[in-house]
Amino acid sequence: MKNSSNSMNLIIEKNAYFKGTINANGNIKIGGIFKGKIYSDNNVYISSTAEIIGDIEAKNVYVSGKVNGNILANGKVHFTSTSCFEGNITARRFVVDKGAIISGVWKNLKTSLAS
Repeated sequence: MKNSSNSMNLIIEKNAYFKGTINANGNIKIGGIFKGKIYSDNNVYISSTAEIIGDIEAKNVYVSGKVNGNILANGKVHFTSTSCFEGNITARRFVVDKGAIISGVWKNLKTSLAS
């Protein structure tokens, strides 16, 4: 069965704590506290209730919570108005909503490097 682009394959709910490495082929949604590394071939969603300490590598990353670490996205990184980020970001596209707090280095991922 093929994964729908909107279905979640792994969810860490609000008030949950996880430490370690997540490696998933599908979408990941974090609503709790996570320390470690996240790898996904698809999308990673960081809810407004989430706190991430670690690195994220995915196709697209959507941040509404707190992230302290590095993000590598082959597609885009979207910071909503409730996001707070500190670290380095490498992506093809960046979207930043008014109110987002971001501190770090931004680097544009060249098409030739992503393949």
